[in-house]
Amino acid sequence: MSNVGSTLLECPDVQAELDSYYQTCNHAMLHRESPFLQWLMSEQNRSGIQQEIYPGNGKLKNVVLRYDQKIPVSSVTEVDDCNLNCSSDNRVGDLSTTISIDPCIKDHYDEGISAIELARICRSNDAYVMSRINYAAAALEAKIATKIAQEAVDLIGKWAGDVTPLTGGNALQVATRLAGGINLNPTFPSRINMAAKRTGYCAPIGIFGSSILYEDTDNLNIGCCADSGYNLFAALQRYGKVTMWDSYIVAALNDDDRNALMTQLGAMQIIFANLGSEANFENIVSARGSNFEVLSMVTPRYGIPFDLTVSNNCGALSWSLDTVSKLTAAPLDMFPVGDVYEGVNFVNEIQVTNPS
Repeated sequence: MSNVGSTLLECPDVQAELDSYYQTCNHAMLHRESPFLQWLMSEQNRSGIQQEIYPGNGKLKNVVLRYDQKIPVSSVTEVDDCNLNCSSDNRVGDLSTTISIDPCIKDHYDEGISAIELARICRSNDAYVMSRINYAAAALEAKIATKIAQEAVDLIGKWAGDVTPLTGGNALQVATRLAGGINLNPTFPSRINMAAKRTGYCAPIGIFGSSILYEDTDNLNIGCCADSGYNLFAALQRYGKVTMWDSYIVAALNDDDRNALMTQLGAMQIIFANLGSEANFENIVSARGSNFEVLSMVTPRYGIPFDLTVSNNCGALSWSLDTVSKLTAAPLDMFPVGDVYEGVNFVNEIQVTNPS
C-alpha cells in the first residue's frame, strides 16, 4: 500500500530502498530526456550573450544587439559612365534587436519538513534533504524542457525562398519511406541537406522531434532496406546530422509526431537571470541572512542554473528552487525584403509526408 503526501516512514519501520530490490532506473528522477535542451546547453552552443544580460539595470534586464542587413544584389547596378563617382545619396543605417528578460517571471518549486519529522526518519538529514533537492532539480529540468520547446517553436523562421516543397506553414516536406510504407527512401537525407545548403546553414545541424524521422534515420544507420540499390549507411555518413526524438518538441509542435525542428549550433541561445549568482556563478553576499541563504546551483543532467533558497524558521526547514530563463534566436530581418534568405534565422521546421 503506497502512501502519498506528507507522510514519512518512521525509523522503527523496517526500511530498505526500493531501487535496491527493483531496478527502476531511479524512478524519482526519471523524466523524458530532451536532446534539444542538451544541445542548447552544450559548450559548443553557448555564447557570450549570457554575460551581457547580467549588467542590465533595474528589474527588466536588456541587451541591445546591433547588426548589418545583407545588401541585396538588386542594389548593385550596371552603369555606363567613365567618371569617378565621388558622392552617394544612399544611406544605410544600423539595425538592432533588444533581448529582454524579467527576473521576476520564473519557474519555481518549494518543499519543507519540520525538525520533528527529520528526527523520526532513519535517513540522515543531509542525505534526505540533498535527495529531495536532486529530485526537485530533475523536475525543474523537465519544466524548462517543456517551456523552451514551446519558445523554440514560436521562433521558427523561414526556409530560403527556393526551397521546395513546403507546407502552408513553411515546413519542409520530406518522405522517409517509399510507396508501400516498407522500404526507406534513400534520398531523404540529401533532400534535407540540399534545403540546408539553399538556406545558408553554415554550422553543425541538429534535428529534434519526430519519432518517424528519428527511426528511419536510425534504420539507415544499421543498413536497413538495402534492396533499394543504395548503400544507405554511406548515404547517412555523407549527409549525417544529429537527428534525435524529442517528446517536448513533438508536443510543442502539436502534431501527430511527423514534424521536427531543425537548427544549427549558435542559432539559438538560452539566457538566464537568476538572483543568487553573477555570470560566473559566484554567490551574491547580500542574498544571505541569519535564517536563510540563496545558493547558486546547476541541475544534474543539463546544467541549468538555479537559485536554491534554504531557510530555517524555528525548526521548520524549507527549500525552494527558482530559475529565470528565456530562449532567444537571431532576428528575422537579417536579410532584406525580396532576398532569397528573407525571414531566415536558421530555425526551421521539417514535416514527414510519407506516401501510403
